[in-house]
Amino acid sequence: TLPDDFYSPAFLSDTLAGYIQGGDPQRPFLAVLSFQANHIPVQAPRSYVDRYEGVYDAGWEALRRQRHQAAIAAGLVPADAPLGPMHPALRSWDSLSPEERALSVESRKVAAGMLEAADHYLGRLLGQLEASGQLANTLVIVLSDNGPEYNEPFQQPGFNQWLWSQGYTRDIARLGERGTYAAIGPEWASASASPLALFKFHAGDGGMRVPLIVAGPGVEAGALDQSLTYVTDIVPTVLDAADVEPLSGVLPLAGRSLLPVLSGAAE
Repeated sequence: TLPDDFYSPAFLSDTLAGYIQGGDPQRPFLAVLSFQANHIPVQAPRSYVDRYEGVYDAGWEALRRQRHQAAIAAGLVPADAPLGPMHPALRSWDSLSPEERALSVESRKVAAGMLEAADHYLGRLLGQLEASGQLANTLVIVLSDNGPEYNEPFQQPGFNQWLWSQGYTRDIARLGERGTYAAIGPEWASASASPLALFKFHAGDGGMRVPLIVAGPGVEAGALDQSLTYVTDIVPTVLDAADVEPLSGVLPLAGRSLLPVLSGAAE
């Protein structure tokens, strides 16, 4: 029987820490922490959701503009990079009724709280590694699998009946808690991808360009790099960092080690 908190970030990060600490200290470890954040349903503790009160009240167009300027200020995109367009089929914030806006804002607050909770428990895992003296010799890679989750299934035939049969609710007063079902939908997903265009499952930059953060020994701290990278580069990078040769007799690895780029030795 699985514990009630089996899918919680606290359970996942603590279980992974136990796995790492129980291993052979003379051998490199490989550990993967796969949070659900921010898929659907988005759920988060009320304490995290409430931190975003008022943050999203101006709507998704305003958030897209804010994130565009923030990306320029952070150096993630050039100062003259344009804001990618929203798809013309998406709704404008002004077209929503007050009730629709309230539910939409609450859903976005839940998604933000979910991501912050994941960040907190990733930080707790790194803190445990630091306390054990392992963090300084650990390569940490944080990435997303694809662009922002855009699906909003509530308009699909039969979906609301399925929610009812499974005991889910969309009660705005409890949204994000156990037994509730929330999703941000394509408009907030477009804002999450800003300044890029589109989102998950679509062949725009917003669907294919995702965060990749790497830290650890030999990695240039605080650097931004625009090199083209693909997910197949992760395995060669990990093997290179651990000084482990790929298995012989299998298909050759498709990717390339990123260590020369991460160290600043190559472009």
